Amino acid sequence: MTQFLKALAAAKRFWEYQKAQKKGGVVIEITGTCNAKCYYCQVGQDNLNHVKSTKRLYFPVDDFRKTVQQLKAKGFLSKGDILTLYCWNEPLLHPDFCEIIKICGEEKCLVSFSTNMSVRPKVPDNFDAACIGNITFSMPGFSQASYDKIHQFDFERIKLNIEWMVRTFRKHGCFGFFLVRFHVYQFNVHEMELARKWARSLGIFFEPYYALINDSKKLWQYIEGEGVPYDYLMNVSRDLNMGKYLYRNVRQDCECDSMRSIFIDSDGRLFWCCFSDMSMGRLEDIKSLEQFFKMRCNSEICKKCLKTLKPGRFEYLGYFTGKNFHRGVGFFYLYQSLKTCFL
Repeated sequence: MTQFLKALAAAKRFWEYQKAQKKGGVVIEITGTCNAKCYYCQVGQDNLNHVKSTKRLYFPVDDFRKTVQQLKAKGFLSKGDILTLYCWNEPLLHPDFCEIIKICGEEKCLVSFSTNMSVRPKVPDNFDAACIGNITFSMPGFSQASYDKIHQFDFERIKLNIEWMVRTFRKHGCFGFFLVRFHVYQFNVHEMELARKWARSLGIFFEPYYALINDSKKLWQYIEGEGVPYDYLMNVSRDLNMGKYLYRNVRQDCECDSMRSIFIDSDGRLFWCCFSDMSMGRLEDIKSLEQFFKMRCNSEICKKCLKTLKPGRFEYLGYFTGKNFHRGVGFFYLYQSLKTCFL
């Protein structure tokens, strides 16, 4: 009977997550730092150049609870909405990560986060991971050579950490979905199949997409064709597949996913979206959800981005496309969620 109830809970969480993905949600950056040294990321560039973040390193636990409660009171966060615990930085660096997850569970939030899995959180015996709907593992390849070029971590250690994470969080009641988001560069295309088989063996969904210039200033310089340093431009042409973004066909009536989401940095400030760190003020300054979305729809930042980049920054690879793609993903997710009940 217990196993049946667990299976039922897993199926319910799967359904809630599928619905919530279409609604948007709230992003709270629980850390103001990342330990990776990704050349094409604006945070990674700061790390490479030894530039210290000016933001608060960690979102205090008490402030986090108050913020979540404020979001619920103002209607920004309701039952079934996704609360994402990262944007630019590494959430597992937060010293009280498991306490943050505990608060999310107590506040009935459905949690999502992405991690480079360079560190393992300290998991207490009574840890409850049931509120986690999705954990994404960000990987820049499937070899030490690829990791040396981008994240600059020990590749074998990352694999062990991911395997530990899947095993440990399932043990603690995580019925959510694990997936590997594989960043495709010109130098790691041949590693995709190995990565896919490894992910599949762990019950993790595999989602490759073309890496891009993940630095708003340099991306605009690249698109507008001016101000890009010559050595940077040469590296882009050697490593990335930027043409996949600049010349793809996108429906004109699409809208950006960020238009439906709220972004809060580690200092507790609202900001425009995941690709702009310009502040919109603080949560207490916003009276209603309608006021917030009106500000965003009328912003020159959003108008320029939608007109130039068009929605959907991530370009996923064709070998996971087709009319049955979403159905296949859904059944795979549901199967893996139910499977966790019997570990």
